Amino acid sequence: MKHSQPDGTTHLLFTGLELLRRLASLVPPPRLGQTSRGSTVSSLTPRAMFRTG
Repeated sequence: MKHSQPDGTTHLLFTGLELLRRLASLVPPPRLGQTSRGSTVSSLTPRAMFRTG
């Protein structure tokens, strides 16, 4: 903490699980379809038109 809390608290102590829960809440969820986007774009390349099978 850069500044103390209004009640005078200057440090926070967390258990391992509490710390992970707080950190996990800051991570954004994965974007939908992020993994399938690459295969869609690659199938539109000029070389893909000449593939057989």
